[in-house]
Amino acid sequence: MADISAKEPTHRVAIAGGKIVLGEKAYEQLMEGRLPKGDPLAMAEIAGIQAAKKTPSLIPLCHPISLNRVLVRSVPRPEEYAVELFCVAEIAAKTGVEMEALTGLSVALLTVWDLTKPVNPA
Repeated sequence: MADISAKEPTHRVAIAGGKIVLGEKAYEQLMEGRLPKGDPLAMAEIAGIQAAKKTPSLIPLCHPISLNRVLVRSVPRPEEYAVELFCVAEIAAKTGVEMEALTGLSVALLTVWDLTKPVNPA
């Protein structure tokens, strides 16, 4: 783990973005609210926030930090039968918050896939 004791706390924001292509059937059912496991986008938001908070437990040598804010948002991409997700993490600290944003995004994307796969299995 890096020594950050000499650093001054600063305001830091990290934004991570990713896209998941679901296929026509799963995408349409997602947008119409007809998926058997509920609303994947709402669950992805919660899962992403939880994951960002757990980053030091998941990624070796990450500093435990006190997050000020984590947001997970989705943008439908109908032309691709896809959903783009973004995770924003914010902190005032001695170290960055990019790992928390990336972890939150990764788990949010995995959640969308897990909850749509019954309609469009791999």
